[in-house]
Amino acid sequence: FKLEPSTDAALSLAKAFGKQGDDSKAAAYYTKAADMATTPEAKYDIWIKLAKTAKNNKEFSTVRDYARKALAINPSSGEAYILIGDAYAASATSCGSGDLGRAGVYLVAVDKYAKAKSVDASVSEEAQSKINKYSAYFPNKEEAFFKGINAGAVYTVGCWIGESTTVRFGS
Repeated sequence: FKLEPSTDAALSLAKAFGKQGDDSKAAAYYTKAADMATTPEAKYDIWIKLAKTAKNNKEFSTVRDYARKALAINPSSGEAYILIGDAYAASATSCGSGDLGRAGVYLVAVDKYAKAKSVDASVSEEAQSKINKYSAYFPNKEEAFFKGINAGAVYTVGCWIGESTTVRFGS
């Protein structure tokens, strides 16, 4: 790679380091490969691969970073929005400290799944399945009422997520 840097060489090294379990070196070479890739499709594929690797390693904010790079290339990528939603949902325990707790995190996760479904029909079934799963954890109307939170209000999830959503209630 040092003698003749290329996308293929960087990808080969990334895969080799990944198999050895050296995820930081693998990610570095995947990033180099993305930077050198000559087509938007190749760059997109690498960013998605990196997002999936970060998800497997439970590096959830990194999942979002890579998925956003993929979305910059293909704004209609339902797969990228699903990866972000999955990262949010997986962070409910660690990021659910606001007034709505974990339920607030599930609201923003479902927002991403709904976006995935709206931009990419090929992920519609998967997105709907996740919407159904996580909508069950939406905030309870009574609990929210006692905290002064009403349906339709804007709610911001803190932690690394830092996104706002509209409050909806579960059954």
